[in-house]
Amino acid sequence: METEARIEDIVEMLGLGGGKKHGYSRQWLARQIAKGLPITAVDRIAETLFAGQEGVLDVIVSDAATMRRRRENRPLSPEHSARVERMARVWIMAHDVFGDDDKARRFLFTPHMLLDGEAPIEVAALNDVGADAVGSLLGRLKYGSVA
Repeated sequence: METEARIEDIVEMLGLGGGKKHGYSRQWLARQIAKGLPITAVDRIAETLFAGQEGVLDVIVSDAATMRRRRENRPLSPEHSARVERMARVWIMAHDVFGDDDKARRFLFTPHMLLDGEAPIEVAALNDVGADAVGSLLGRLKYGSVA
């Protein structure tokens, strides 16, 4: 019972203009992540997901790494790109369930007992398994199961 983010929404949130041209395929997005997402993808996530919260962005990409890549005009590493994509995916799922930016943020940043007392954003930042755990929890909330 999991909710899923539409690939079109992920591509749009990351600011990847070429997605529509390539049919919004998961393979195309996987290649973009492997090459490294543009640093602007971090900016977009920061504006949307971390609105008004200082220092939380370090959960995904350290300020030092972001500044270095920005200064060198280089894309994110594949590892950081994957984290940024996961955050976009989890945000879209949370927003779908709660229908409101503030409610989605509150869910993502509040420790949850079904995630061993950790905040969903922290669990999702770990890896795809963590993001799947958060997606599963969101699915349970969306479809009325105990969460």
